[in-house]
Amino acid sequence: MRHRNKQIVIAISFVCTIIASTCLYGMDAHASSTWVQVNKNGFGSGLSYIDCLFTSSIGRTYASSDGFFYEYSGGTSWRRKGSKGFGNPENWKGYALAEYNGHLYVGTQNESGSEVRTWPSGAIDWVLANTPGWGDPHNWTIWCMTVYNGKLYCGTEGVGRVFSYDGSNWAQANVDGFGNPENIAVTSMAVHEGFLYAGVYNDDTGCEIWRYDGTNPWVKVNTSGFGSKYNHGSWALHSSSGSLFAGTMNWRTGGQVWEYKGGSDWTKVGQDGLGSEDNSVVRALVVFRGRLYAGTGNNAGGEVLFWDGANWIKDNARPLGDQVTAMTLRGDNLFAGNYTPNTGCQVWSKGSLPSWYLAEGSTAWGFQTEINIENPNTTNKTVTARYLPTNGTVVEETIVLEARSQTTLTNDYLIEALGGEKDFSTEILCEDLSTTIAVDRTMTWTGPGANSFETHASIGCTGDAKTWYLAEGSSSWGFETWLLIQNSGSQEANCSITYMIEGDSPVMKAKKIAANSRATFNMADDIGERDASIMIVSDVPIIPERSMYRNNRREGHGSIGTMSASEDYYLAEGTTDWGFTTYILIQNPNDSESDVTVTYMTESGPVQQPDFTIPASSRKTIRVNDSLPNTDFSTRIHGSQPIIAERAMYWGSDSSLGEACHGTIGIDAPHTVFYLPDGDTSNGCETWTLVQNPNDVDVDIEVRYYPSGGGYPITFTDTIEANSRKTYDMNDEVSSGRAAILVASQTSGRPIMVERAMYWNSRGAGASTIGGFRD
Repeated sequence: MRHRNKQIVIAISFVCTIIASTCLYGMDAHASSTWVQVNKNGFGSGLSYIDCLFTSSIGRTYASSDGFFYEYSGGTSWRRKGSKGFGNPENWKGYALAEYNGHLYVGTQNESGSEVRTWPSGAIDWVLANTPGWGDPHNWTIWCMTVYNGKLYCGTEGVGRVFSYDGSNWAQANVDGFGNPENIAVTSMAVHEGFLYAGVYNDDTGCEIWRYDGTNPWVKVNTSGFGSKYNHGSWALHSSSGSLFAGTMNWRTGGQVWEYKGGSDWTKVGQDGLGSEDNSVVRALVVFRGRLYAGTGNNAGGEVLFWDGANWIKDNARPLGDQVTAMTLRGDNLFAGNYTPNTGCQVWSKGSLPSWYLAEGSTAWGFQTEINIENPNTTNKTVTARYLPTNGTVVEETIVLEARSQTTLTNDYLIEALGGEKDFSTEILCEDLSTTIAVDRTMTWTGPGANSFETHASIGCTGDAKTWYLAEGSSSWGFETWLLIQNSGSQEANCSITYMIEGDSPVMKAKKIAANSRATFNMADDIGERDASIMIVSDVPIIPERSMYRNNRREGHGSIGTMSASEDYYLAEGTTDWGFTTYILIQNPNDSESDVTVTYMTESGPVQQPDFTIPASSRKTIRVNDSLPNTDFSTRIHGSQPIIAERAMYWGSDSSLGEACHGTIGIDAPHTVFYLPDGDTSNGCETWTLVQNPNDVDVDIEVRYYPSGGGYPITFTDTIEANSRKTYDMNDEVSSGRAAILVASQTSGRPIMVERAMYWNSRGAGASTIGGFRD
């Protein structure tokens, strides 16, 4: 049996001092200090420790917890991916996550030798990427991973080794312990100013920081322990704006933060223990909105503090679990994680005010726009509306939402607010961080010579991102497709727009969007007459939508996009009966093909369409009427690689009013509660709520209608059979009037999928959208 006395000491000391993980969103210092928990305690599984938080290059946030891996999907929803232990139950922990060559990698803790595991394209679980322990079980924990000069680097505990991987082969990148047998663990890494830095644990003379250029021997760049042997380990390294920051463990005077700007000189940032000797370890460091934030281990409870230039300021009003263990940035949000053994690890959010974004909107060119806001809370709420016109000045106003209400900003109201007819985007910001609201938009127009007006509608987005996908799009068959991109930031957006053409190679176009404005692009100008999905990659966060029109604008539909592809997509609405034709549009944004399974959930049970394959960077169109005639259904689409799905529906081609249509993006996971801000049964309007149950058991639901202007909601309950859907006519409960809609699953652990379809003028016009959601 091998001896691991020092290793056991490190493991115990780490747990004793880093005992809390909390996940948060970042926010301005002047904003609310409220912290909002965004996961269920222990992820609902009794887990106690957030081992690592990581955000990928396309904005997905992940958590590793006690050998399990989760992906954040909004609200309090986290989706578990893969099996326990990342494919090997002997892996206790996953303290390190990294992205290399477009794939995720995790570094584990395993008494038989640490493992590096990855998730290749098309895989259903994690796959081993190294020989366990690199052939030596003394390498039993991987504490840190990063990418430098085209290689993946791992820092290990045992004898203080660093290993590098070039995509094919592994090699040791340092001498054991950097030549010092007391350097028994590499606990942190960061790339800074063209060099790789590694923080080393040493409980004899103190922690060490080493620098590497990828070729020459490593160089030590600090005085051991920063002058104190009690600074045993450097558990955090973070690079920002010309400075490298190191956080230490010190049980005697409290953990410290040190700043490095080159050479061998380090400057201590503030006081020992960040003002309290109880802050015995600085486990995480990030620079957020220009301020340095630190997450600590503290016997009185985990703390997050920021440096104001003179002092460390505690940023949480109460302990965040036992100790803070991990932090990550995601766009304009700060996440942190904790260790909480009694109730289970938690993920908290301290971030931007609840916001909704609508990229599309126009009161010009014959369009009318109205914005609907749902307030399901029992008290009035105040929101700020920001309108961003094309080539104009941003307009702001404050709006009070009545309790339990629907509020409508009419076309006339918007013209007055904007000072005339304008093309514009919209932001709705709630001033209460803990408040739930929902926002959608409906646009109406009449095409030249048309016998009926037409509409399209979309739920808003709750955040911006650098990468977006839109599965539908066509500039053929008489269609116009317009891409609307909202840039709410203070910096110009440089966007790469890739059209993934059905049956042909993708085409990329570069576009610019000015700060605090929106821009509109015509697909036909970029690719001619083609069917195509769209991928947008920007250097700053944006929000896009897509609008489509056909037959000289007699008909049209529009939708938001999605920030990420997923192996599963859900669409609650769909019918090939009652004169409807339904199309499903599936986008494969990957660099290899995806095998796809489509399952229709009908009132009589699931029906599966024959499987098919979508080529790389392409899309597929399914005309559902060809395989499932005369049927109402919901849909689940599954890909062997992540995909995106939308649905478009057409009707009335043989009527005197002419053909009309609607369409919407799908959702990559069902959720517990859905919000649909619009709803109307007056003036001949029909409102239908479609509820999909993708579970293998029946689900009880509750439906609420919140009246325009406020008041008591109308409520009823029902049961939806397993793997089926039901449709609810708002007119059955609200005979003539407007109302927002809420649908909630009442069966624990059984989420649902909800959409809304509306029709006007004897179905000469129609619109559909998914709802906003939470868990």
